[in-house]
Parts: sequence; structure tokens; C-alpha cells
Amino acid sequence: MCEFLHSFIEPVVALDQIASSFYDTALLMMVQERYCAVNSSTSANGSKEDEELDRVSHFYIIYNTLVRLITVMSIYYFAKLGDLRSRKITIVVLLLGCLISRSLLLPVNLWNLPLEMMFATATFNGLNGGFTAYWAGVMVLVSITSSENKRSIRLITTECTCGLAGFIGSILSGYIYLHFKSSYYKSSILVACSLALYIFSLYYCILVLKVPPEIKASELHSDKQVDKENARFAAGQFRLLPSLYLSIEKLETRVLQPTIAKSG
Repeated sequence: MCEFLHSFIEPVVALDQIASSFYDTALLMMVQERYCAVNSSTSANGSKEDEELDRVSHFYIIYNTLVRLITVMSIYYFAKLGDLRSRKITIVVLLLGCLISRSLLLPVNLWNLPLEMMFATATFNGLNGGFTAYWAGVMVLVSITSSENKRSIRLITTECTCGLAGFIGSILSGYIYLHFKSSYYKSSILVACSLALYIFSLYYCILVLKVPPEIKASELHSDKQVDKENARFAAGQFRLLPSLYLSIEKLETRVLQPTIAKSG
């Protein structure tokens, strides 16, 4: 049971997806509320909604572009570091980066700081490798902690866990936002829940999740040498079979020849 828990990465995937859903909902609602408040005081009623949508779209275009461009520059480094050090590095680094960077949404929301400060969150998230490095690390860790017979099932289970957790997180975040009484602290509550989930997933990944020891190059070379010797021995045994059959046939003829001569 303990060995199963040490290789069970699905809780990390589920907690990360729910936390991401909470954060995305909080960020979207805060951006809409900010721009809605600005437009209500500066625009006419007819063009207010159009300008609000334009501002929200412009914000998310810059936000997502920063995340993806900076991820491209940092993903190779974390992949190489994961190959050299530990397979958990890409997962732990992203969870820690999300915990630090996404906590910036709390002061932005509580103290009415400029929304442009959230671009620092996007930059820091991209420097941590982003979702691309994180998911690659998850797939590698699932592969090396599962047997060949159950590897496809584990990969599919992890994918289904990710999708189902995202769906549950979206429903929960929408429910919390719509049914919470205080409208001012709705986004802050979602961010606080998101950060708590990131802490739990980081705790599980560091203290519970274990990476099996990899085969060293020297051990792998010795195993290959043993396999070659076994193959040579088997080939030698197969070469001896024809000569063994011939010797048996000669022995049978020598034994049977006197018997045939007497009967004749």
C-alpha cells in the first residue's frame, strides 16, 4: 500500500487542476469587475460592453503571450535538469512557482493595485516552465513508476483525472463566486483556496511521492554483457545439437547391426 502511494501522482494532478480553475475564475472575474467599473464612469451605455470586452481580450492576449513565449525559453533547461537530477524537479518547480506567483493576485485585489502587475505573474509562471514542462514531467513520472503491462492504463487514468478535476474545479469556483455573500472578497476567497490546494499538492509531491532509482550506465552495461554471454551459450548449445543427433544415430547403428546380422 505504501509503495502504491509513493508512485500515485493522481492527487497532485487533481489538486493542481482544481487550484488552477479557482485561480483562473478569480482572475477573470477580477479583470471584468475592474474594467466594468472603469467603463461605467467613462463610457456611454451603448459602447460600454464593447469596450469592456476589448479591454478584457487585450489583457488576456498579453497575459497568455507572456506565459507561452517565456515558457519556450525555459522549458529545455528544466527538461535537461529533470534528466540529470530528478524527475520531480519539473513538477515541484512549477507548483512552487504557481504558489509564489499567483499569490500576487491577493494584494492586487485587496488593495486595488494596477492589473498590469499580473503580467509579472505570467512572466514568473513562464520562467518555471509552464504547464508544458509540468505535464511532460507528470507523463515521464507515470511511465517510470508503472509496469509495462499497466502503463497505458496509468497514462489514461492520469489524463482522465486531469480532465475530471478541471471540470470539478470549474463548477466549484463558479458556485463559490455566485453564492458567496460578500462580493468584494469573492476573488480573494478563490485565490486563497487555490493557494491552499497548491500547498497540499506541493507537500504531497515532496514528502510522499517517490521516484524509483534509475539504472546506472555501468549496471546497464553489465546486464547487456550478461545477455550477450547467455546468447552465446545458447547459440553454442544449438550448434551442439546436430552433432549430438549424429552420435546417437551412430550408436544406434552399432548396437543394432549385430542383432540384425544374427536374425539374418
